[in-house]
Amino acid sequence: SLSTLNEQTRHLIKAGELGKLGVRAEAGGLRGVYSELISGINATVERLVSFLDKLPLPCFCVDAERNIIYMNAAGKSVLGELGDEAVIGQKCFHLLKTGDCDTDRCACGRAMDDGGTHSSLTQCNPREDVMMDISYSGTVLLDAAGKPVGAFAVLQDLSEIKQTSRLAEKRAAYQNREVDKVVAYMEDMAQGVLDESLQVD
Repeated sequence: SLSTLNEQTRHLIKAGELGKLGVRAEAGGLRGVYSELISGINATVERLVSFLDKLPLPCFCVDAERNIIYMNAAGKSVLGELGDEAVIGQKCFHLLKTGDCDTDRCACGRAMDDGGTHSSLTQCNPREDVMMDISYSGTVLLDAAGKPVGAFAVLQDLSEIKQTSRLAEKRAAYQNREVDKVVAYMEDMAQGVLDESLQVD
């Protein structure tokens, strides 16, 4: 009936406002064009969610209490190929374990506080044997009345970049030390101090 169609459509709209991208409308009890309309809406949502699942960057939605209500395939891969049943409803800080979790640096928390978008650099420990350097951004999710109801976050793994940077810094520090040794040795020679040998690490 038209009332059922209206109810299911509103249900799906509300779920979308809250970031619950796994929710679908129920076509049971509807026939003909009404059933086709619900099926078409569900297919559209599925298509949009499939785009998020194809993103190489982990992304997820949380509600105001930091419960995960959606996570794409890349995000679940970071957690160890977990399924929805092990992710949805869990606290984001219990699963991702970043250095910003439960602090005022949390980009999602700041986004919900002021209605904006915030970014941060931190480390993430999603599994016992995994420590990642990440950058991430959180943007507020608003309901139809403009009230903050959650946040949408996107993560980028910077581990390789950071590791390369740390290695470059170590090499630069080593080279600087050796150059300092050579300079000191040359200064001693210039002053006639010839009883020292140059030690290179």
